[in-house]
Amino acid sequence: MESLETMEKETKKDHSGLSNDEKKALNDAVELTFNKVKDELKAKWLKEGYSVVILLRRPPTGLLEITVNGRKMGSNPEEEFKSPCDLCGKSPCKVQRYMDCYCIFVKYYINEEYKDLPNNEKRKLIYRKLNEEVRGVRGKYNRKRFPRCVERLVRYQWPSSSGEYLGFKRVRDGEEEEVGLSDDDMEDWTPRPEDSKEDINKEE
Repeated sequence: MESLETMEKETKKDHSGLSNDEKKALNDAVELTFNKVKDELKAKWLKEGYSVVILLRRPPTGLLEITVNGRKMGSNPEEEFKSPCDLCGKSPCKVQRYMDCYCIFVKYYINEEYKDLPNNEKRKLIYRKLNEEVRGVRGKYNRKRFPRCVERLVRYQWPSSSGEYLGFKRVRDGEEEEVGLSDDDMEDWTPRPEDSKEDINKEE
């Protein structure tokens, strides 16, 4: 089993010594930044050709976190959004190649037809859809692991209540074996600005 804590360990901080007042002050500041991202920066990024999923998360620490396309944002989200991804090392992040399909599938299927499914089933559906629509791959025997930045986005939006995840497994010689690294071989991707781009995100 793979925990979300493992994926986040490089950026995890110890906030156990903070008082409730200090946590509240930090959360208030995060909410102000979140409103700026949601109300101002999101429209700018959409106009530049990016697709975006913005979430305000409350991890077990109790401290709010802003994520844009699965990446945690700090005090300067406009600059951080376009900086090299901490997982794939690319700018723009590899997650952008999957975002249009991801957002459409979430809006028209996950949030409607499949809204009552448990999160683990939603994650499986999303991975399968991305394999089929973006990679043109069908069948579990042909699948490859997604970049970890894509996995992080999916897990943040549809988290496991236990914090543990099955992780990617490939079938070889009739047996499943866990693959620890992404073997995604796609070329670098650059967004193409459009005159108008529909905001296809239903949830903030």
